[in-house]
Amino acid sequence: MSIKHIKSLSLPGRTLLKMTPEVRKKYQIFLDNHLKYIHDFCSTGYENRSDIHNNLLFFVEDKIVAFRYFVYQGSTCELFNTYVDSCHRKQSIATSLIEHSVSLSNDHGVSNFVVRMASENEERTGLFNKYKNLVKDRLFGNQFTIYYAGKMVVFE
Repeated sequence: MSIKHIKSLSLPGRTLLKMTPEVRKKYQIFLDNHLKYIHDFCSTGYENRSDIHNNLLFFVEDKIVAFRYFVYQGSTCELFNTYVDSCHRKQSIATSLIEHSVSLSNDHGVSNFVVRMASENEERTGLFNKYKNLVKDRLFGNQFTIYYAGKMVVFE
């Protein structure tokens, strides 16, 4: 098992081919939605800034079984998406990706994190609780603002 960091908005085709079919499908849906978000809410050129876009890929053997996408700019990091193949869940892969993204962001001077989860479901509630526990247990000095199902919660 290993994690690879790629600084880019989108992944090269050869990398996509290493993803499990489930992860590839979820990544492509995420990327399409994120490109719409960029078009609607971000300044022109944002998508071309490779210095701020980050993908973490979790490998088991030669297959990518999970991904994490996040953007950091200044002292703020937006943690956009984490996805783990359903066959590889409950193995702390999401936790590893989240912790790795926070660590990389901290190395670049980030101390404020923003997470947005539009709707409530069992998976997102679990993710919300995971963030809460990580802040409480390990990530002192960081502020997490989580927008979840229409509510804003700040953890420090």
